[in-house]
Amino acid sequence: MRRVIGMDIHRTFAEVVFWEDGKLRPTGRVGMTRAGLEGFGRSLGKEDEVVIEATGNAMAVVRVLSPYVARVIVANPLQVSKRGRSHARAMLVEAAWAASKAPGPLRAFFLRIRARRGHQIAAVAVARKLAVLCWHLLVKDADYQWARPALVANKLRAMELKAGQPAKKGSKPGSAYAYNIKELRDREIGVARHAEQAYERFVSQWQPRRAKRRTDAANEERH
Repeated sequence: MRRVIGMDIHRTFAEVVFWEDGKLRPTGRVGMTRAGLEGFGRSLGKEDEVVIEATGNAMAVVRVLSPYVARVIVANPLQVSKRGRSHARAMLVEAAWAASKAPGPLRAFFLRIRARRGHQIAAVAVARKLAVLCWHLLVKDADYQWARPALVANKLRAMELKAGQPAKKGSKPGSAYAYNIKELRDREIGVARHAEQAYERFVSQWQPRRAKRRTDAANEERH
């Protein structure tokens, strides 16, 4: 029998509730450690579905629980939906949390939304913006304007090494060498902070939209 398990994720634990036979049944807490999640996963069935909130550590929960259940669904705080791939949604939200902590326009966007709607909705808004941004960059075959070249090169090299490419030896600097130069790292961070401040100044001039009033003629036509 298929069951739906909801998990309200906190930093060190998750509140768990089961939906079964049309009834909700709280079952307590699960520790947010790999051992705790694996133990919880073994108690579930292959037909069960797990629903988790799109938080910063959602992707880790998806990776651990996916082998034990039919699927793990990442719930959007704005609109709960099963459309699309849960792994892709979780990765976008995880990237959004990272972007919210790094200097740049995306951090400024996150802080602006968080001030009005809260941090969860702000993270989902950044995730959506990242998806749209990636689509435009791929379609136009363009680079992100505010990327930090030395940091990108360092991350790409780390990915190559994890993928099994051999380490390069010799006196010739590699593609990721520039990241070791502190002055260059600081300069790139300074450019990103300048872009963040420019975004803040730009949006500070926006005026809230006023609700449109219906004219008498429009009201008469509506009735």
